[in-house]
Amino acid sequence: MTTTDTTRPDSRSGSLTEVLDAIAGHLGTLVRQKATGQIANLRRLDVSAPVDPAFHALIAKHVPDHLFRTRGAAADEPGGEMDMVRRFATVVQIMADRPDALSPKGMGSILGEVGLSEQRLAMLLSARGATFAALARRTAKRVVTAGSPLPYRDFGRLLLLDSRPDHEREAEATRIRVARDFQRSSAH
Repeated sequence: MTTTDTTRPDSRSGSLTEVLDAIAGHLGTLVRQKATGQIANLRRLDVSAPVDPAFHALIAKHVPDHLFRTRGAAADEPGGEMDMVRRFATVVQIMADRPDALSPKGMGSILGEVGLSEQRLAMLLSARGATFAALARRTAKRVVTAGSPLPYRDFGRLLLLDSRPDHEREAEATRIRVARDFQRSSAH
């Protein structure tokens, strides 16, 4: 059994990329420790009510407080605390599907390499809310099934920023980059 560091991350630090990298590192540690039960629990996480201790230990260790709420947002509104917990649960669930092959490589090029059609990419990038989350999970599953590395940064950014008015520009910039990288990939 491993001990868990309960030190809370500094609530003033932690860019989204740093947090996603820390979550990827945590999952990599679980793989090296052969913590298959914890990984399986994260993979089966009920994102509508994420109560698994492994999930809460992971976010308590790696996600600073400022990423859990948007000023003025009610708990269940986009960017509210409960909404963000569910979003992080979705990100962790997707990453736990392929914790041994997480890649910071861009999502567009990997989706091109696995043969995703332009139409499916357009559907993914134009979807919002619950539809986007469902399509993101399905698309990530396709990447995993193809044996390709999972581009966790872009999946994570899009899931965490989707439908949040305070981050719409950043989300749209990510969508544009994904589409551009997809078109540049040689395998589509």
